[in-house]
Amino acid sequence: MNHEMRTPMHAVIALSSLLQETDLTAEQRLMVETILKSSNLLATLINDVLDLSRLEDGSLQLEEATFNLHSLFREVLNLITPVASVKKLSLTSHLASDLPMYAIGDEKRLMQTILNVVGNAVKFSKEGCMSITAFIAKPECFRDPRIPDFLLVPRCDVTTASSSEECVRVVSLEHEVVFMDVCTGLDGYELAVRIHEKFTKHQDRPLIVALTGNTKRVTKENCMMVGMDGLILKPISVNKMRGVLSELLERRVLCETV
Repeated sequence: MNHEMRTPMHAVIALSSLLQETDLTAEQRLMVETILKSSNLLATLINDVLDLSRLEDGSLQLEEATFNLHSLFREVLNLITPVASVKKLSLTSHLASDLPMYAIGDEKRLMQTILNVVGNAVKFSKEGCMSITAFIAKPECFRDPRIPDFLLVPRCDVTTASSSEECVRVVSLEHEVVFMDVCTGLDGYELAVRIHEKFTKHQDRPLIVALTGNTKRVTKENCMMVGMDGLILKPISVNKMRGVLSELLERRVLCETV
């Protein structure tokens, strides 16, 4: 399956590259460039499908190379605009003034992600206009904005922290539970240990509940080993949070009465 899927796409890419070197009109050259860019993106998608097992176990390695971030957004616009025009949709882009010209990362996968988001917007829109806006996210943008909203449903007082250091600093005996995002690259396990160290008695510390979408690397057993009390798998819902909290609070009451 690997060979059968990759070979035809490699032929399209190779022949498009050769065609690009011939004498073409401006319109023909634009068409060939679009074919080549689209083929490269499709090749990336094929690789993702074939490497699905690596994606699931978290072993997929992203490339780290310098690329032109502004050019990437221009290419996305060039690829999507023809599709949007067919549906009479207006598509524009806005790059923030502080957005750097160059970035380090996996250019193909970033483009793939943006194309997927914008492509779906075009696909499911019947009329109107769309705008691609790129800016540098502030630290508070990295947390899941839905979590405080979920907690406000049962009228809870919520404190948020955008980093491990801030969490250790602000958590206190006034807090009954800490919801902690744990994913690849974040030190959630270490943070749980540090929260334990901050409080002398086990009963006095807040409950610690891990939040994760990575079921391969983050397991309930791993969380329990570092002193966490529970685990919620994403996507997060009110019922999931309510169920875990009810179980943990009931367990704590039983421990205190023994």
